[in-house]
Amino acid sequence: MKQISNGYWLVDMDGVKSIVKIARVPGNKIVVHQDETSFECSVDDIEAIGRAVKVIKNL
Repeated sequence: MKQISNGYWLVDMDGVKSIVKIARVPGNKIVVHQDETSFECSVDDIEAIGRAVKVIKNL
């Protein structure tokens, strides 16, 4: 498993892969921001596949 830090990541959540913005918070937890929603979870609840170096979005 990769050490998750703040930034954009490709992650696997329950078998679904997504690019999300992650912010670390105390207690080995992260806040996951995706589009208009966000939630807090344990670092162990998601699998970090890799850090994104560029994100291109359609508005």
